[in-house]
Amino acid sequence: MDWLAEDTITTTDNTLPPWKVVIVDDDDEVHKITKMSLSSFEFEHKKLEFIHLYSGKDAKKYFSQHDDIALVFLDVVMESDHAGLDVVKYIREELDNHYTRIILRTGQPGTAPQNDVIKNYDIDGYKEKTKTTISTLNHAIHIALRSYRDLIRIKNYQKGLEALIDSINNMTQIDSVIDLSNAVLQQIKSVLNTENTHFLIKDSAAFSMIRSNNNHWNLSINESKALFVDDSKLIQNTQPIVMHAQQCFANKTHVIAPPYYCFYYQSKRGTETAFVIKCLGDLNSMSHKLIKLFSINMILTIENLLIDKNS
Repeated sequence: MDWLAEDTITTTDNTLPPWKVVIVDDDDEVHKITKMSLSSFEFEHKKLEFIHLYSGKDAKKYFSQHDDIALVFLDVVMESDHAGLDVVKYIREELDNHYTRIILRTGQPGTAPQNDVIKNYDIDGYKEKTKTTISTLNHAIHIALRSYRDLIRIKNYQKGLEALIDSINNMTQIDSVIDLSNAVLQQIKSVLNTENTHFLIKDSAAFSMIRSNNNHWNLSINESKALFVDDSKLIQNTQPIVMHAQQCFANKTHVIAPPYYCFYYQSKRGTETAFVIKCLGDLNSMSHKLIKLFSINMILTIENLLIDKNS
């Protein structure tokens, strides 16, 4: 079972936040032309939001207060011949911001030779204003935003993994199944927002939710409590969260039907588990992977508590 397989989960959200683009230039015409040239630009269904700054000093102040800038078009020569280069160093070295993409622009290429600048400064492009066209501008911004998107995904995934590890560490300190179950929602919310979770655990001899054998459990968790549920109460249950779990057991595979995400796992000792989570919104690919990792560790923790207790 590949718990890290890439899944295609799309979003229909039409209210996505825009990409924030800062224009730093002491020439107001450059601001107007850049904004006009990119007025209809979209990347991954998100438009651009422009922030206009007119000096290196203003840029340093703004970046010291904002860390969500996708891209900056940065003039080299402003209040000094190297004002733009100073801003690059400030962003990368003093603020330790390696996510924002930086495209330098200059009307005086001799002041800062291109090869020297690209070699010595952490930038994503160096453009002469007189040679920049709408086509080259669109090309550059596509590449820059794609890089920014990927870096932010990695950053967010790392944060999610840290939350995941903390959650697992917290849960391993609990020795009661009900206490653990009551902690599930709080722990999983630190990884991603959730509304409802449901555990269904069966041993290798009982694949159906309505079988009543020794060593099988139905564990329901909601916002207020966790409790064991008798099989007889699930026979006529038509709740989607239960029906998806039944399908999961029947097919021995994951069932992805947003807002329900059902993960199937069979451990080495033969115990089969369906972990179903109802989310407030669709999971993106990164969150999907995190919840899979969370699920398998949660499953094994609960299985150990239940099997050891009843062995």
